[in-house]
Amino acid sequence: MELGIKSEIEFLVTERISAKTLGSGDVDVLATPIIAVFFEKAAKECVRGWLEDGETTVGTNINVNHISPTPIGMKVRCIATLISQDKRNLKFKVEAYDEVSLVATGEHSRVIVNYDKFLDKANSKKTI
Repeated sequence: MELGIKSEIEFLVTERISAKTLGSGDVDVLATPIIAVFFEKAAKECVRGWLEDGETTVGTNINVNHISPTPIGMKVRCIATLISQDKRNLKFKVEAYDEVSLVATGEHSRVIVNYDKFLDKANSKKTI
């Protein structure tokens, strides 16, 4: 995996993902939790092509600084850049821009896991 690789995700802000609709705020603007979702998605896509068969990544930490509101109807572009790797641990710089300005910044950490083993571990928590 190469440091500096990037991925971009673009989406349209709709009422469905507004702070008011999600309950994270009272205003019809892009909700902060949605920025976190797209930061994770961009980071996941950034390294997808570098993984071995049977591997995936899972999020372990996210820090979002939401610095500017984006109204319904605007497009937002989220960018994830791989800034460090320590074996299976990955760290990304994440940024979001609407059509006018920087919307959010942050860092996101993910870990490389074996898909089947990870799902087995999660399912082992179920009680009969």
